[in-house]
Amino acid sequence: MDIREKAQALGCLEVFAQASVQIVKLDCRACINSGFGVLDKEEMEVYAINKNFKRRSSDPQRKLFGFSRTVTISAVRVKISHFLD
Repeated sequence: MDIREKAQALGCLEVFAQASVQIVKLDCRACINSGFGVLDKEEMEVYAINKNFKRRSSDPQRKLFGFSRTVTISAVRVKISHFLD
């Protein structure tokens, strides 16, 4: 079972949908600042992946790297957070 299937089985995808979370399969376009995955100037992003080379998808000062738990909770809460409550 892959991660997406497990999330579906646990009901996580429904929770994400209610929170307007978008789950995407990124490709190289974000890395070269072209297409989906490139941030607008007022946006900030939180990553749980290690593709952290300089200028990937945006200004380095607008990126945070975190554990998967932190990224997931932050997506649901629509703010950087490690706690659900």
